[in-house]
Amino acid sequence: MEPGTLVDVLLSGGGSFLGVLFIRLDPKTCCAYFLEVGDAAAATPVVIDCQKIDGIRRNPVA
Repeated sequence: MEPGTLVDVLLSGGGSFLGVLFIRLDPKTCCAYFLEVGDAAAATPVVIDCQKIDGIRRNPVA
């Protein structure tokens, strides 16, 4: 997927991150990088171990 794509990340164990921007995947470290954008245009980086991700889907609100 292209960087900047709005996605929902579904985690093993039932957690999720909804409406985050995909930044990149590092195949060497198995880390997926996302950006969570808050209300006041604040952005929080989110780094997830790709082995903990059950699924990624495009967020329909694009």
